[in-house]
Amino acid sequence: MKYSKVGVIIKPHGLQGAAVCLAEPAFSEVFSSFKFLFINHDGSYVPYRIAELSTLNAGKFKLHLDGLKTKEEVEEMRGVDLFQDDTLLPKHVSIDFVGYTVMVEDLGELGNVSDVIEQPTQLLLEVSNEHRSWLIPLVPEYILSINDKKAFIHLELPEGLLDL
Repeated sequence: MKYSKVGVIIKPHGLQGAAVCLAEPAFSEVFSSFKFLFINHDGSYVPYRIAELSTLNAGKFKLHLDGLKTKEEVEEMRGVDLFQDDTLLPKHVSIDFVGYTVMVEDLGELGNVSDVIEQPTQLLLEVSNEHRSWLIPLVPEYILSINDKKAFIHLELPEGLLDL
């Protein structure tokens, strides 16, 4: 199996073994759907059942993994990466969008993705054509469709975004 890093434990939350974790930007929208997370212990990915999960704010979650009962146990896990089995991840978040053609509703073809930039709260697509480049947030509100077979992203953008 292959695993992708989906987050990191950043600190304890309370005294009962809960942790604050920061989701990777590409996975923040799907993080709350996970039932298990994996931690790499000396090359073996060990599953931990999620006993409780709640959203704190953009990309941050309060997480309680089975087996962690105290603040001290969570403190020892500070900085530990959290992984998910790639087969359980939505297909579009594990794909490299470089080279995809971007179409914008009401404007037509904008250009091709030349880079994907990970920001703390979202992914940014750098879209270029022969005349100019734009940075466009890849957020669910803007996505109309993604076609992996045709390497095509169809977006509906707020008025004025491309003027920035």
